[in-house]
Amino acid sequence: MPGPKLPTQADVESYFKRLNNWGRWGHDDQRGTVNLITDARRAAARALVKSGRTVSLSREIVAQPHLQFMYHVTCPSKRERADVVLDRFDLVYHGFWITHVDALCHVGWDGELYNGRSFVDSLSAAGATWCPIDPLLDGILTRGVLLDVAAGRKEGYVTVGNPVTPKELDETAARFGVRIEPGDVVVVRSGDEKFRRDNPDWIPRVSPHPGLHVSCLEWFREKDIAAISWDMMDERPIGYAGFGMGVHLAIPFLGLAVRSAPSAFSSATTTSAPSRASSSAVARPMPWPPPVTMATLPASSLPWSLTVRKYTTWYLTPPWTAAPTRDRRVVTRASTSRRSPTACTWRWRRRPTRSTPTPRSSRATTA
Repeated sequence: MPGPKLPTQADVESYFKRLNNWGRWGHDDQRGTVNLITDARRAAARALVKSGRTVSLSREIVAQPHLQFMYHVTCPSKRERADVVLDRFDLVYHGFWITHVDALCHVGWDGELYNGRSFVDSLSAAGATWCPIDPLLDGILTRGVLLDVAAGRKEGYVTVGNPVTPKELDETAARFGVRIEPGDVVVVRSGDEKFRRDNPDWIPRVSPHPGLHVSCLEWFREKDIAAISWDMMDERPIGYAGFGMGVHLAIPFLGLAVRSAPSAFSSATTTSAPSRASSSAVARPMPWPPPVTMATLPASSLPWSLTVRKYTTWYLTPPWTAAPTRDRRVVTRASTSRRSPTACTWRWRRRPTRSTPTPRSSRATTA
Protein backbone atom coordinates (compact mmCIF):
# COMPACT_ATOMS: atom_id res chain seq x y z
CA MET A 1 0.00 0.00 0.00
CA PRO A 2 1.58 3.30 -1.05
CA GLY A 3 2.26 5.84 1.67
CA PRO A 4 0.87 9.37 1.76
CA LYS A 5 2.10 11.88 -0.78
CA LEU A 6 4.68 14.07 0.89
CA PRO A 7 5.40 17.72 0.00
CA THR A 8 8.27 18.67 -2.26
CA GLN A 9 11.09 21.00 -1.25
CA ALA A 10 9.27 23.80 -3.09
CA ASP A 11 6.08 23.08 -1.14
CA VAL A 12 7.91 23.30 2.17
CA GLU A 13 9.69 26.47 1.09
CA SER A 14 6.25 28.07 0.72
CA TYR A 15 5.13 27.23 4.26
CA PHE A 16 6.15 30.48 5.91
CA LYS A 17 4.35 32.63 3.36
CA ARG A 18 1.24 30.43 3.27
CA LEU A 19 0.88 29.48 6.91
CA ASN A 20 2.27 32.24 9.13
CA ASN A 21 0.09 34.01 11.70
CA TRP A 22 2.18 37.19 11.90
CA GLY A 23 -0.09 40.17 12.52
CA ARG A 24 -3.22 38.01 12.88
CA TRP A 25 -3.71 39.22 16.46
CA GLY A 26 -1.78 42.46 16.01
CA HIS A 27 1.92 43.03 15.44
CA ASP A 28 2.57 43.45 19.17
CA ASP A 29 1.05 40.08 20.07
CA GLN A 30 3.28 37.67 22.02
CA ARG A 31 0.70 34.96 22.79
CA GLY A 32 0.27 33.40 19.38
CA THR A 33 -2.30 30.65 18.93
CA VAL A 34 -3.46 30.66 22.55
CA ASN A 35 -5.47 33.70 21.43
CA LEU A 36 -7.78 31.11 19.88
CA ILE A 37 -8.83 30.08 23.38
CA THR A 38 -11.67 32.49 24.02
CA ASP A 39 -13.83 32.75 27.13
CA ALA A 40 -16.47 30.76 25.27
CA ARG A 41 -13.95 28.01 24.50
CA ARG A 42 -12.89 27.83 28.15
CA ALA A 43 -16.51 27.67 29.32
CA ALA A 44 -17.24 24.91 26.82
CA ALA A 45 -14.20 22.98 28.03
CA ARG A 46 -15.32 23.22 31.66
CA ALA A 47 -18.77 21.92 30.67
CA LEU A 48 -17.15 18.71 29.39
CA VAL A 49 -15.94 17.72 32.85
CA LYS A 50 -17.87 14.73 34.21
CA SER A 51 -15.94 13.13 37.05
CA GLY A 52 -13.64 16.02 37.99
CA ARG A 53 -10.64 13.68 38.22
CA THR A 54 -7.31 15.25 37.30
CA VAL A 55 -4.62 13.34 35.39
CA SER A 56 -1.05 14.62 35.16
CA LEU A 57 0.64 14.67 31.78
CA SER A 58 4.10 14.97 33.33
CA ARG A 59 6.85 12.39 33.65
CA GLU A 60 8.78 11.61 36.81
CA ILE A 61 12.32 13.00 36.77
CA VAL A 62 14.66 10.02 37.01
CA ALA A 63 18.37 9.51 36.31
CA GLN A 64 19.06 9.32 32.58
CA PRO A 65 22.24 8.23 30.80
CA HIS A 66 21.98 10.98 28.17
CA LEU A 67 22.42 14.12 30.28
CA GLN A 68 18.79 15.07 30.78
CA PHE A 69 19.78 16.42 34.19
CA MET A 70 22.87 16.61 36.35
CA TYR A 71 23.48 16.76 40.07
CA HIS A 72 26.17 19.18 41.27
CA VAL A 73 27.90 19.38 44.64
CA THR A 74 29.84 22.61 44.98
CA CYS A 75 33.26 22.95 46.52
CA PRO A 76 32.96 23.10 50.34
CA SER A 77 33.25 26.55 51.91
CA LYS A 78 34.67 27.79 55.17
CA ARG A 79 32.42 30.13 57.19
CA GLU A 80 34.55 31.11 60.18
CA ARG A 81 34.37 28.01 62.41
CA ALA A 82 31.64 26.37 60.33
CA ASP A 83 31.89 24.30 57.16
CA VAL A 84 29.21 24.30 54.49
CA VAL A 85 28.56 22.56 51.17
CA LEU A 86 25.88 23.43 48.60
CA ASP A 87 24.29 21.46 45.81
CA ARG A 88 22.09 22.07 42.79
CA PHE A 89 20.23 20.35 39.98
CA ASP A 90 20.60 21.35 36.34
CA LEU A 91 17.65 20.33 34.17
CA VAL A 92 17.89 20.17 30.38
CA TYR A 93 14.33 21.33 29.68
CA HIS A 94 14.60 21.23 25.90
CA GLY A 95 15.01 17.58 25.19
CA PHE A 96 13.47 14.20 25.51
CA TRP A 97 12.41 13.74 29.10
CA ILE A 98 11.58 16.92 31.04
CA THR A 99 7.99 18.02 30.42
CA HIS A 100 7.97 21.68 29.43
CA VAL A 101 6.20 24.37 27.43
CA ASP A 102 8.28 26.13 24.78
CA ALA A 103 8.20 29.91 24.81
CA LEU A 104 7.73 31.56 21.41
CA CYS A 105 11.31 32.85 21.57
CA HIS A 106 12.59 29.26 21.50
CA VAL A 107 12.85 29.08 17.69
CA GLY A 108 13.35 31.79 15.07
CA TRP A 109 13.18 31.76 11.28
CA ASP A 110 15.59 33.61 9.00
CA GLY A 111 16.79 35.71 11.94
CA GLU A 112 13.34 36.67 13.25
CA LEU A 113 11.05 35.51 16.03
CA TYR A 114 7.26 35.26 15.84
CA ASN A 115 5.73 38.55 14.67
CA GLY A 116 8.94 39.80 13.11
CA ARG A 117 11.26 40.76 15.97
CA SER A 118 15.00 40.22 15.61
CA PHE A 119 16.15 36.93 17.11
CA VAL A 120 19.60 38.26 18.06
CA ASP A 121 18.37 41.56 19.51
CA SER A 122 15.61 39.91 21.56
CA LEU A 123 17.79 37.43 23.44
CA SER A 124 20.65 37.80 25.88
CA ALA A 125 22.15 36.07 28.88
CA ALA A 126 19.53 37.90 30.96
CA GLY A 127 16.66 36.27 29.07
CA ALA A 128 14.21 37.23 26.33
CA THR A 129 12.72 40.68 25.71
CA TRP A 130 10.27 39.37 23.10
CA CYS A 131 7.98 36.33 23.34
CA PRO A 132 9.23 34.98 26.68
CA ILE A 133 7.21 32.40 28.59
CA ASP A 134 5.55 35.12 30.70
CA PRO A 135 2.36 35.49 28.61
CA LEU A 136 1.52 31.87 29.47
CA LEU A 137 2.18 32.08 33.21
CA ASP A 138 -1.55 32.08 33.97
CA GLY A 139 -1.83 28.74 32.19
CA ILE A 140 -3.74 27.26 29.28
CA LEU A 141 -7.25 25.92 29.83
CA THR A 142 -9.17 24.51 26.89
CA ARG A 143 -10.48 21.27 25.42
CA GLY A 144 -7.83 18.59 24.98
CA VAL A 145 -8.15 15.98 22.23
CA LEU A 146 -6.07 12.80 22.36
CA LEU A 147 -4.94 11.35 19.03
CA ASP A 148 -3.49 7.93 19.88
CA VAL A 149 -1.42 7.36 16.76
CA ALA A 150 0.55 4.57 18.43
CA ALA A 151 -2.60 2.46 18.84
CA GLY A 152 -2.86 2.22 15.05
CA ARG A 153 0.74 1.08 14.53
CA LYS A 154 1.50 -2.65 14.57
CA GLU A 155 4.68 -2.02 16.58
CA GLY A 156 2.77 -0.01 19.16
CA TYR A 157 4.77 3.13 18.37
CA VAL A 158 5.90 5.39 15.53
CA THR A 159 9.03 4.00 13.90
CA VAL A 160 12.12 5.63 12.42
CA GLY A 161 11.55 6.42 8.75
CA ASN A 162 7.76 6.17 9.00
CA PRO A 163 6.70 9.53 10.47
CA VAL A 164 3.29 10.80 11.50
CA THR A 165 1.62 12.69 8.62
CA PRO A 166 -1.50 14.87 8.35
CA LYS A 167 -3.33 11.95 6.74
CA GLU A 168 -2.58 9.73 9.73
CA LEU A 169 -3.72 12.42 12.16
CA ASP A 170 -7.05 12.64 10.31
CA GLU A 171 -7.38 8.84 10.22
CA THR A 172 -6.67 8.62 13.95
CA ALA A 173 -9.31 11.26 14.72
CA ALA A 174 -11.84 9.39 12.57
CA ARG A 175 -11.00 6.05 14.21
CA PHE A 176 -11.76 7.46 17.67
CA GLY A 177 -14.72 9.53 16.51
CA VAL A 178 -13.34 12.92 17.52
CA ARG A 179 -13.33 16.21 15.64
CA ILE A 180 -10.62 18.82 15.99
CA GLU A 181 -11.95 22.34 16.58
CA PRO A 182 -10.23 25.74 16.64
CA GLY A 183 -8.70 26.44 20.03
CA ASP A 184 -8.17 22.78 20.95
CA VAL A 185 -4.95 21.43 22.40
CA VAL A 186 -4.11 18.28 20.45
CA VAL A 187 -2.29 15.57 22.40
CA VAL A 188 -0.46 13.24 19.98
CA ARG A 189 0.63 9.93 21.48
CA SER A 190 3.30 8.27 19.35
CA GLY A 191 4.37 5.57 21.82
CA ASP A 192 7.66 7.02 23.00
CA GLU A 193 8.03 4.88 26.12
CA LYS A 194 7.56 1.56 24.29
CA PHE A 195 9.86 2.74 21.50
CA ARG A 196 12.62 3.41 24.03
CA ARG A 197 12.13 0.03 25.70
CA ASP A 198 12.33 -1.77 22.36
CA ASN A 199 15.29 0.31 21.16
CA PRO A 200 17.67 0.57 24.14
CA ASP A 201 20.57 1.69 21.91
CA TRP A 202 18.66 4.74 20.66
CA ILE A 203 20.41 7.99 21.66
CA PRO A 204 18.55 11.34 21.57
CA ARG A 205 20.05 13.90 19.17
CA VAL A 206 22.42 11.25 17.80
CA SER A 207 20.26 8.46 16.43
CA PRO A 208 17.59 9.10 13.76
CA HIS A 209 14.35 10.19 15.45
CA PRO A 210 10.82 8.95 14.89
CA GLY A 211 8.12 11.58 15.16
CA LEU A 212 5.98 14.04 13.21
CA HIS A 213 6.67 14.92 9.59
CA VAL A 214 7.24 18.59 8.81
CA SER A 215 4.05 18.57 6.68
CA CYS A 216 2.08 18.47 9.95
CA LEU A 217 2.60 22.25 9.98
CA GLU A 218 -0.11 22.43 7.31
CA TRP A 219 -2.47 20.38 9.49
CA PHE A 220 -1.85 22.59 12.55
CA ARG A 221 -2.74 25.71 10.55
CA GLU A 222 -5.75 24.13 8.87
CA LYS A 223 -7.25 22.95 12.18
CA ASP A 224 -6.31 26.20 13.99
CA ILE A 225 -5.20 24.37 17.10
CA ALA A 226 -4.07 26.38 20.12
CA ALA A 227 -1.21 24.07 21.09
CA ILE A 228 0.35 20.68 20.41
CA SER A 229 1.33 18.28 23.18
CA TRP A 230 3.43 15.26 22.20
CA ASP A 231 5.57 12.45 23.55
CA MET A 232 7.76 12.22 20.44
CA MET A 233 8.84 15.34 18.62
CA ASP A 234 9.91 15.97 15.03
CA GLU A 235 11.12 13.29 12.69
CA ARG A 236 14.87 13.72 12.26
CA PRO A 237 16.65 13.99 9.91
CA ILE A 238 13.99 16.36 8.60
CA GLY A 239 14.67 15.59 4.93
CA TYR A 240 14.29 19.16 3.64
CA ALA A 241 17.26 21.49 3.26
CA GLY A 242 17.06 24.57 5.49
CA PHE A 243 14.29 23.23 7.73
CA GLY A 244 16.38 21.62 10.45
CA MET A 245 13.90 22.43 13.25
CA GLY A 246 11.11 20.51 11.53
CA VAL A 247 7.69 20.77 13.17
CA HIS A 248 9.18 23.11 15.79
CA LEU A 249 8.90 25.77 13.09
CA ALA A 250 5.26 26.02 14.17
CA ILE A 251 6.65 28.28 16.91
CA PRO A 252 7.92 31.13 14.69
CA PHE A 253 5.48 30.47 11.82
CA LEU A 254 2.21 30.07 13.73
CA GLY A 255 3.05 31.26 17.23
CA LEU A 256 2.02 27.77 18.35
CA ALA A 257 2.52 26.66 21.94
CA VAL A 258 4.45 23.37 22.08
CA ARG A 259 4.29 21.11 25.14
CA SER A 260 6.92 18.39 24.98
CA ALA A 261 7.29 14.97 26.62
CA PRO A 262 3.83 14.22 28.00
CA SER A 263 2.74 10.71 28.94
CA ALA A 264 -0.05 8.77 27.28
CA PHE A 265 -2.87 10.16 29.40
CA SER A 266 -5.53 12.62 28.35
CA SER A 267 -8.65 14.24 29.74
CA ALA A 268 -11.64 16.09 28.38
CA THR A 269 -10.27 19.39 29.62
CA THR A 270 -6.56 20.15 29.55
CA THR A 271 -4.74 22.72 31.64
CA SER A 272 -1.07 23.62 31.50
CA ALA A 273 1.07 26.28 33.11
CA PRO A 274 4.85 26.76 33.12
CA SER A 275 6.64 27.23 36.42
CA ARG A 276 6.84 30.85 37.55
CA ALA A 277 10.29 30.11 38.92
CA SER A 278 11.83 29.24 35.57
CA SER A 279 11.57 29.94 31.86
CA SER A 280 11.52 27.27 29.17
CA ALA A 281 12.74 29.71 26.56
CA VAL A 282 16.23 28.92 25.28
CA ALA A 283 19.62 27.91 26.62
CA ARG A 284 21.51 31.07 27.60
CA PRO A 285 24.62 31.79 25.52
CA MET A 286 27.98 32.36 27.16
CA PRO A 287 29.04 36.03 27.26
CA TRP A 288 31.89 37.33 25.12
CA PRO A 289 34.64 37.24 26.20
CA PRO A 290 34.02 34.16 28.35
CA PRO A 291 34.75 34.44 32.07
CA VAL A 292 37.82 32.71 33.49
CA THR A 293 36.42 29.45 34.82
CA MET A 294 37.48 26.13 36.24
CA ALA A 295 35.41 22.98 36.59
CA THR A 296 36.00 19.32 37.28
CA LEU A 297 34.15 16.36 35.82
CA PRO A 298 34.38 12.58 35.47
CA ALA A 299 36.64 11.70 32.54
CA SER A 300 34.77 8.45 32.00
CA SER A 301 31.45 10.23 31.49
CA LEU A 302 32.33 12.66 28.68
CA PRO A 303 30.77 14.53 27.03
CA TRP A 304 29.16 16.54 29.82
CA SER A 305 27.00 19.63 29.41
CA LEU A 306 28.90 21.94 31.73
CA THR A 307 27.48 24.65 33.90
CA VAL A 308 30.40 26.75 35.13
CA ARG A 309 30.53 29.75 37.41
CA LYS A 310 33.00 32.61 37.44
CA TYR A 311 35.91 32.05 39.84
CA THR A 312 34.29 28.88 41.17
CA THR A 313 35.32 25.23 41.06
CA TRP A 314 32.41 22.84 40.61
CA TYR A 315 32.83 19.21 41.65
CA LEU A 316 30.37 17.36 39.43
CA THR A 317 29.15 13.86 40.22
CA PRO A 318 26.70 11.72 38.25
CA PRO A 319 23.12 11.96 39.56
CA TRP A 320 23.04 8.24 40.32
CA THR A 321 25.76 8.35 42.98
CA ALA A 322 26.55 10.61 45.90
CA ALA A 323 30.24 9.70 45.98
CA PRO A 324 32.78 11.99 44.29
CA THR A 325 34.25 10.54 41.11
CA ARG A 326 37.97 9.81 41.50
CA ASP A 327 38.96 9.87 37.82
CA ARG A 328 38.95 13.59 37.06
CA ARG A 329 40.19 16.08 34.56
CA VAL A 330 40.33 19.81 35.10
CA VAL A 331 38.94 22.35 32.67
CA THR A 332 41.56 25.09 32.54
CA ARG A 333 40.19 27.27 29.79
CA ALA A 334 36.99 27.77 27.82
CA SER A 335 37.15 29.59 24.52
CA THR A 336 34.38 30.57 22.15
CA SER A 337 34.06 31.68 18.56
CA ARG A 338 32.81 35.17 17.76
CA ARG A 339 30.62 33.66 15.07
CA SER A 340 29.11 31.18 17.51
CA PRO A 341 29.52 32.37 21.12
CA THR A 342 27.81 29.25 22.49
CA ALA A 343 30.18 26.81 20.73
CA CYS A 344 32.82 26.13 23.35
CA THR A 345 36.24 24.51 23.02
CA TRP A 346 37.53 22.94 26.21
CA ARG A 347 41.22 22.49 26.93
CA TRP A 348 42.26 19.82 29.39
CA ARG A 349 45.16 18.99 31.66
CA ARG A 350 45.54 15.91 33.81
CA ARG A 351 45.45 16.15 37.57
CA PRO A 352 46.40 13.33 40.01
CA THR A 353 43.33 11.57 41.32
CA ARG A 354 42.54 11.58 45.01
CA SER A 355 39.89 9.90 47.08
CA THR A 356 38.45 13.17 48.39
CA PRO A 357 39.05 16.54 46.68
CA THR A 358 40.70 19.01 49.03
CA PRO A 359 40.15 22.46 47.56
CA ARG A 360 42.43 25.31 48.48
CA SER A 361 40.86 28.34 50.08
CA SER A 362 41.22 30.31 46.84
CA ARG A 363 38.77 27.88 45.22
CA ALA A 364 36.15 28.08 47.90
CA THR A 365 32.62 28.83 46.80
CA THR A 366 30.76 31.86 47.98
CA ALA A 367 27.06 32.39 48.42
